[in-house]
Amino acid sequence: MARVTVEDCIDKVENRFDLVLLASHRARMVSSGAPITIDRDDSGLFRTEATAILTSMQDDLDSPKALAQLSALQNKLEVMLVSASEWEAFEHLLQVLDSLFGLSFMQQKDITKEQKELVAQRQKARDDKDWAISDKLRDQLKDQRLGVRDTQHGPIWYRV
Repeated sequence: MARVTVEDCIDKVENRFDLVLLASHRARMVSSGAPITIDRDDSGLFRTEATAILTSMQDDLDSPKALAQLSALQNKLEVMLVSASEWEAFEHLLQVLDSLFGLSFMQQKDITKEQKELVAQRQKARDDKDWAISDKLRDQLKDQRLGVRDTQHGPIWYRV
């Protein structure tokens, strides 16, 4: 699977909640040892955003403000990946979101090795322009409650 930024996904993912789910998937990939190809430390951004969202929710459950802050953060994430130096702060942000909204990002399991192989086979079929095989593999993934979004950097899977 290729490196994918949120900016790459925004054209394919209209729902911001789905976009956050994709971000959590990327976080699990990084946690599992996936390569990170950028050097930057914006960990202060994640800590600041987590604090702001938490403060809004503690202010008489001002969830509209908290969701607006989450949307603003999503806009910032459209142009960046989480680097290794930011991982701890990003994970903290996800834990804050989990506890506030009950989203359980960090508790979601990765897909199986076999499912990853189906995604890879489907991408190869697409690269070979074998649309019938690609569609068949997409349907097999759908039967396993997985969807696939195609981006310029490769496929992104999501749970259906």
